[in-house]
Amino acid sequence: MAVTVTFAANANGRQRVGNQSVVDGVITPTGTYDTGGITVTAALFGLSVIESVACSTARNGTEFLSADYIPGTKKIMLGWGGGAISSELDEITNADTVTDFLLDVSVKGR
Repeated sequence: MAVTVTFAANANGRQRVGNQSVVDGVITPTGTYDTGGITVTAALFGLSVIESVACSTARNGTEFLSADYIPGTKKIMLGWGGGAISSELDEITNADTVTDFLLDVSVKGR
């Protein structure tokens, strides 16, 4: 699965906060979903290190998916949230099509 990032209009979506940078952008995955999630690298956002990632709900105009950054794997997992007996994210199926989904992110790092 490939991803592209479009940055917010303000100076490439980058703001300085103390000695950190906050980069706002939109991730657009193409192809099919890989179990475990979408790989997010610091270089994708012009950073050396990612300290945190805040994700919005992924959307494609007709469907909405929950998104959660998993620091241990450095991936954003997409799924269905709040199942009948669980509040945890139920990951979407491997090979589900994710083309045309948009995911707003705010990445904090150095």
